[in-house]
Amino acid sequence: MRNGLFRAFVVLALACSPVLAGGASFGDTVTADVKLTCDLSGSGDGLIVGADHITIDLNGYTIDGDGTGVGIDVTGYEKVKIKNGAIVDFGECVYAEDADKLKLENLTLQTVSNSLEWAAVEVRGAKGLTIKDCDISVPGDPPHGVNNPKAACVAVWGVTKMKIEKCTMDGGFFGVACSETFSQPDADPTNGKIKDCDITDCLIGILAAYTTDMKIEKCEVSGCQTGIRLGLSVKGVSNVKVKDCEIHDNFDGLAVQTLSSDFSLPFVDNEKIKLEKNEVYDNTRMGMLVGEIQNSKIKGNDIHDNGFDGLRLLNDSQNNKIEKNVVTDNGGDGIGLRSPRLHIGPSNNDIKKNTSEGNGGFDCFHDEYSTPNDWDKNDCDTSSGADIDS
Repeated sequence: MRNGLFRAFVVLALACSPVLAGGASFGDTVTADVKLTCDLSGSGDGLIVGADHITIDLNGYTIDGDGTGVGIDVTGYEKVKIKNGAIVDFGECVYAEDADKLKLENLTLQTVSNSLEWAAVEVRGAKGLTIKDCDISVPGDPPHGVNNPKAACVAVWGVTKMKIEKCTMDGGFFGVACSETFSQPDADPTNGKIKDCDITDCLIGILAAYTTDMKIEKCEVSGCQTGIRLGLSVKGVSNVKVKDCEIHDNFDGLAVQTLSSDFSLPFVDNEKIKLEKNEVYDNTRMGMLVGEIQNSKIKGNDIHDNGFDGLRLLNDSQNNKIEKNVVTDNGGDGIGLRSPRLHIGPSNNDIKKNTSEGNGGFDCFHDEYSTPNDWDKNDCDTSSGADIDS
């Protein structure tokens, strides 16, 4: 009987000992494929990648930290894949720099509350990144991470050919933040695709700042201060498309604006923006707040039941097409062109074939500095502005 109990103990130890967890223990540098056979836990960094072309299969298990360090550090190695499990209670769950073609799939990633690190996932200066079927969160009372602007679900800096698909993100100062990397000032602007993601309870759901050639499609963003924001600080964005998204129950729904903190400086333009076929509704203030855009298109959006203006075009925005939008039952103006500073308003824009009805202010409006523009064949019950032809 004693021999039988001893054998059972040995079998259990072999199955669950971290030292024998698929060839890796907590804190190891991994240089070959790993498939865990039990949970890992400890203090500091969980695993450190030390070779190209390896797969870390968590196999349904969890790497659990003590609130410090990085869950898996991927620095300087390419074609690494991490999949099928959870990484929790670290300052950052995954950190990668100069790590091309990194893939994160089918993972649960959760930082400690109000982490002092950048993000649950932070990737800097890489070519090729895939994050798919992941549940990513920063815990705390919503909007999470407001006291720490570094806390985010995903932060990418100078990453090209990025794909973030079918992920949920909850909490953090940002859901996804695409911005400049100060440590790599010559890095290319981030580009790629964010698709089929559900983002909730962030300060900004999706931020595309230092960004070009970006598609944001079929995402649902709610419970944020700003649902989706294009542009920030003094960095403009170009060739960014937001399409087929559902943006609701935020303070502001969608904002495009790049402002200098010095009001005497000129605006920084955002070019070739496309906002198409989005539904923007039940946001506390603005549905769409759009400024400093050039040669862009706002088309086929359904903007309704927002607390203030449905669509507000601001400042030095020129040569844009605003077409076939349905803007109804908003608390302020339906479609409004305004110049809140420097008396530089939107001009030389084509505003046509829109339906704007039942709004609390004017259905179509422009102030004295927002002219000339071509208003043509719009269906609006009330209007104010000399150029408006409804």
